[in-house]
Amino acid sequence: MTDDPIKQQNSIVESLIQNLPDPAQRDTFHALASSFSVLYPDCPYYSIATTNEVALSGEQDGSSGLFLRWSRFNHACAPSAYWAWHDDHTSPKGREAYSRYTRFAI
Repeated sequence: MTDDPIKQQNSIVESLIQNLPDPAQRDTFHALASSFSVLYPDCPYYSIATTNEVALSGEQDGSSGLFLRWSRFNHACAPSAYWAWHDDHTSPKGREAYSRYTRFAI
């Protein structure tokens, strides 16, 4: 295995994706956006995962996850939304919501 932590994470994500039981899930992963492909051309799995991760548990420990459907939400460096659960809350109709980016951690 390589000493490069990015390549190590790429290998881990590749293994996880290749072992998904449903081929449609693998196809969905490969269809996700990849904002880091120029920076990491040899690490496509890392690039896709980093682009599409979602923070978990308020990020105090840096935990994040990748959710294939959730990853279709819009992202922005200056978000207009945050993730929270409110039983009685509705968003204004017609207003586009953006979440913020986080750092991918395995």
